Amino acid sequence: MSEQSIKITQQDILEFIKKKSSVASPCNVCGASDWVLQDLHGIATTDKSGQVQLENLAGYAVVTCQSCGNSRFFSMRTIVAKLSSSA
Repeated sequence: MSEQSIKITQQDILEFIKKKSSVASPCNVCGASDWVLQDLHGIATTDKSGQVQLENLAGYAVVTCQSCGNSRFFSMRTIVAKLSSSA
């Protein structure tokens, strides 16, 4: 089976999370709106059937409130699958 490499950037991930979640809204702990995506590195690959394979990539994207440390976790497998299907 042939594999296709898809480069997913931190900006792609953050934009996806902002569209699909309440990250754009204030923190439910402290009320601040200062969210940051933690560093991620890696490449996602999919085969012809669309099966997502993650290589050297965290299992979760973590978005953290810079005011209080509250963190939200998002499945990288789901994000990569959604981003690769729209590519």
